Amino acid sequence: MPVETREISVTAKEDCGIVDVTEMVSEEVKNSKIRNGTVTVFCIGSTGVITTMEFETNLSKDVSETLEKLIPLNKDYHHHKT
Repeated sequence: MPVETREISVTAKEDCGIVDVTEMVSEEVKNSKIRNGTVTVFCIGSTGVITTMEFETNLSKDVSETLEKLIPLNKDYHHHKT
């Protein structure tokens, strides 16, 4: 089974930025020589996350606002000390 590795670099505009990577991943798949299989997407880092959701502007705002309430950016977290 052939395997290709590609890298996409993404920088969010905000601390809790939500970025739609669908087109970037689709473009990499189109540019590959593989026509059947699966795609694995991951991010490096302890506070990054990849999820699936409908990319709709107001939903993105809702998610960002909810995360800010649950996990405020200005809190002094223990992992900041490591």
